[in-house]
Amino acid sequence: MSGTSFELTKSLVAEALSAWLGAAPTVLGIELLDRSDHMLGADITYGEEEKRVILKIAPDPHDLQIGAEFARIQFMREATQFPLPQGHYCDLSGTVIPHSYAIYSRLEGVRLIEAPTLSPGAREGLDRQMGRAVALLHKYRAPRFGSIGEALPPDAQDAPEATEWWLWFQQLTLQRLEAARATQLLDEQTLERAKILARHFRTIFATRTKPTLIHGNIWNGSIVVDVDDHGAAQLSGFIDPVGIFAHPEMELANLDLWQTVGPAFFEEYREAHEIEDGYARRKFIYWVSALLNQVALYGKKEYAAAAKTLVDQVWTALGGLRG
Repeated sequence: MSGTSFELTKSLVAEALSAWLGAAPTVLGIELLDRSDHMLGADITYGEEEKRVILKIAPDPHDLQIGAEFARIQFMREATQFPLPQGHYCDLSGTVIPHSYAIYSRLEGVRLIEAPTLSPGAREGLDRQMGRAVALLHKYRAPRFGSIGEALPPDAQDAPEATEWWLWFQQLTLQRLEAARATQLLDEQTLERAKILARHFRTIFATRTKPTLIHGNIWNGSIVVDVDDHGAAQLSGFIDPVGIFAHPEMELANLDLWQTVGPAFFEEYREAHEIEDGYARRKFIYWVSALLNQVALYGKKEYAAAAKTLVDQVWTALGGLRG
């Protein structure tokens, strides 16, 4: 992971902030957050008032992923009332510093995965807040399935009918399957069964849902909460959105898979949206796709074991399928 091994110094951060602020501030602190193959994140404290922002930076001075994420978050903030960090500044020119970077507001609080254990009442209250927030996001629609750029082309008003959901999700799942295959963590029987399962998506996902904007990556590590001295939890917002137009079930299934929310979430969500009949069965198919993605992304044996077990269970429940 040498691509993100450069040192994030106070002088480098001050130069990056100067393009946004108009002058180089005094950088008081740098707390490293997340590091991936192509970028790292840091919580920056600067200036006499000890203001804080989030900096995301990549070694490549023209890193398109930094720019795409910035544009995605800006679009989602402007198009919906879904709580996300505000994008302050983004530079892909390499002229300010020899790296690509983006500056975001810092949501108050901590990620839910780092928060103190909440009381049952506080947890239910948080789930209700999240249910209302996700329901609001899911009101935004597009003419096509896919990423924001794919679903909302410049001629969106004249775009043809949306691709059927089963086909788009089949293509996504097969891409994930091939990426998981490359890790060599899954046996051929599991891979073949998952491939045959995907071929039956037209029957399994017999729906004409409208492409719906989803976060696509909600889990305890992408939820930011502010817990007060009395243990009450206020939802500050969400971070790291994938931002795609999909079937809203895909979002709900991911929340179920990782046990991110409880019944109170779904009570609030159903106040705004109906959940289609059969979701309780279809969610297991979404889980197969999600676990294949986890295997591909992280290459961990525990994800591979979970994927194999789930594929076998689905295969048995469906009585075996023909290719």
